[in-house]
This record gives sequence, C-alpha cells and structure tokens, in this order.
Amino acid sequence: MLRVRSEFISGEKVRIHCPVCETEDTLAQTFTEREQLSMLYFLPLCSMSNNFVRCLSCRSKLFTRLPLEELTEYHPEDLEPHLSHQASFVFKFLAAISLLLFFMPIVGLILAIIALTGTWNRAGWPRTVSRISTVLSVLLSILFAVILALGG
Repeated sequence: MLRVRSEFISGEKVRIHCPVCETEDTLAQTFTEREQLSMLYFLPLCSMSNNFVRCLSCRSKLFTRLPLEELTEYHPEDLEPHLSHQASFVFKFLAAISLLLFFMPIVGLILAIIALTGTWNRAGWPRTVSRISTVLSVLLSILFAVILALGG
C-alpha cells in the first residue's frame, strides 16, 4: 500500500564531536538521503532530500542543514551546533497522517505502526505523535472488533 524508498549518495568523511556518543574528534561519513513516499508502489505522494553525517563510532545518523561540500571546511567544534538527531520527513509525515486517520480501524493502525517503527529511537514530536496515534488506533481497532463480534 505505502512504500518508502531511500537513495543514499555518499560524500566525504569529516571529523565531528558526536552529540549522541559524546566522542570528540571522531570520523564521520557524510551523505545525502533522498526519500520518496509512494502509494500503491507507483503513485508518488512526497519526496525529500536531506544531508546527514553518520558517526563512525556509534553509527548515529545526524541531520545537518549545511551542504555536504561545506562540511569539510568546518572544525569539529564548529560543526557541532549544526548536527542534530531527528526523524526523517517521511516518518514525520506518517506520524501526522496516522494521528489524523486513527479513527479508521485498519488503515490508521497500519500507518501508526509504520510511523512508530520509524520514530522509535528518535526524540521529538514525531515519536510522541506516533505513540499517541498507535494507542488510539489499537483501542479503536479493539472496539471495532468487539462491535463486530457482538454482531452489531
């Protein structure tokens, strides 16, 4: 039904101070990630391209707004404020849609579970919204199943 396709374009390696594992002056791989959310495997709903740095000490994926070409010009301490740990646009979109559609027993539950798995290790509103929509969807699906079982 829904499909997320990711394409990774590698950049150069840089040195960073990782905010996740707190390792200073560690090596990191830069890359661009292009994500496309499609429905029925061929109908594109949205696409997004973001730049990331992956800490080679802890394997954390850190978002940056800086162009990949500029990252090599920064010293690790200057680069630190430009790195953050966050969920992708596609999972943010799915978290919001799952909350809007939680009242649809099967569709809302599937969207909520996909959003929850994509935001599980990420702090911020997408994880909170995913958890809320999952709980609401599960409760509504149980209620729907009970109503069907009782015949009515």
